[in-house]
Amino acid sequence: MSLNRERLKALEKDYHNYKLEEIVTRYYDPDKIIKFKNSLIQNTDLVYPDPPAEGFLKFRAHFFALSKIIFGMRADTYAFNVTLLFINLFILYLILYFDLLSLTVKLIARFRNVKKD
Repeated sequence: MSLNRERLKALEKDYHNYKLEEIVTRYYDPDKIIKFKNSLIQNTDLVYPDPPAEGFLKFRAHFFALSKIIFGMRADTYAFNVTLLFINLFILYLILYFDLLSLTVKLIARFRNVKKD
């Protein structure tokens, strides 16, 4: 048990970023709670609250959120972001594979020629 604590302290000493902790927790900010549109908003420890479950496809969350809620389920932010990157990569691959960019340009050019005549 003592060895684990020593290892943990060594890891914290090597890798802990105090400036990032200050930015994320905002513990030096004098305004801990802000009044906005007749509601009170927490202004410190912004990394800790869970994002609100707003709707089926709404997956908005605050900047340093640990998780996002999508399709009514909680997803880890890192896994969600990596999945979104791979989906975008796949879509871009399909655009290049089927040459959809040149087809779109030709379609726009044809539409412009029809409109001029």
